[in-house]
Amino acid sequence: MIEAVEAAIGRDGTLVMPAFSYSFTKGERFDVDNTPSAVGMVSERFRTRPGVSPDFGSDFRFCLQRAAGARIVRASAKNVLAPTRCLPPCIDWMPTS
Repeated sequence: MIEAVEAAIGRDGTLVMPAFSYSFTKGERFDVDNTPSAVGMVSERFRTRPGVSPDFGSDFRFCLQRAAGARIVRASAKNVLAPTRCLPPCIDWMPTS
């Protein structure tokens, strides 16, 4: 499934998937690289693929791959509550037609 989405968006696209852990709400420790996604098998498989970068949110972490992924993740590292987290920039890039 992930490969099909990658083929559809092409090499210049950025693939973003939620990898929510809900660690904070469950009172659990969170490790940005190792805490598994709690929102499904596809999300967890994507999170663990080479070249995928997680942003730094704990409960509402996103993982990004390819074109703009690393740049967006660097911006989210500055402040996990800031509007520069990965979702607002991705929404800005969405086509309108």
